[in-house]
Amino acid sequence: MTTHQVNAVRYDAGSATHVSEQLAVEDVLQININGEPFSVTMRTPGDDEALVRGLLYTEDVVPAHGTEYRYDETVDPRTGRVLRADVSIDPQALNADVAKGRSLMATASCGICGRKEMRDLGLGGEPLRPSAMLDVRWLPEWQAKMQAAQATFTRSGGSHAAAFFSLDGQCLAVNEDIGRHNAVDKVVGAVIMQRALDVAECLLVSGRVSYEIVLKAYKAGAPFIVAVSAPSSLSARASDELGITLIGFCRETRATVYSHAECVGPEEVSP
Repeated sequence: MTTHQVNAVRYDAGSATHVSEQLAVEDVLQININGEPFSVTMRTPGDDEALVRGLLYTEDVVPAHGTEYRYDETVDPRTGRVLRADVSIDPQALNADVAKGRSLMATASCGICGRKEMRDLGLGGEPLRPSAMLDVRWLPEWQAKMQAAQATFTRSGGSHAAAFFSLDGQCLAVNEDIGRHNAVDKVVGAVIMQRALDVAECLLVSGRVSYEIVLKAYKAGAPFIVAVSAPSSLSARASDELGITLIGFCRETRATVYSHAECVGPEEVSP
């Protein structure tokens, strides 16, 4: 289950009522590579293989999304939740730093925990180039599709979502998690498992956009990021440098383009 029922007391205008509430589940997942601990991450259980495959790709642990490796899970027999994910892979296929023993500690809120220096964050590389322009008039429909798939948020109000669309409007995957970056890793992993990463050009997220979200989108080759809320200043600068069109405050018919507006249509712009 992705939500957990708790008893609570709700106050409204000073009047108290006993209620039953659904909370998004936050639980630990240990990730081992070739029998050695690599990461302990806090996430919402579910789509764990997609999370692991997306995390290993966006964190540059496995340098190519076509890299083959074995994935196994250890499940708690009492709850049915995955406690540990074990990845078995040819050491020659691993990033050199990981092969030497680099590990990653992550929480549900921070996608760059465990990085000790700014140079480890990976900013740099050839700018992305989209295969076509993005028509902002399609975005309300795309957001509606993502929202319709947010079952955990509907029950708890406490989860984030990410979705991947192709530029012809196909919804490739929608995933939820209590952590924003986990939701992105899950959706990246989902399209990798579908072998659809090459056409997944538009990443939608349900919250704000921070620097680590931009890095994950860049690693996934997504030249468009669309967010319900605001971007940070660093995410806007990074998007500009990396060739990513960053769109924030996308609500109903409104949207604000913070970088590479030339990749967005229709072309009429009021003074």
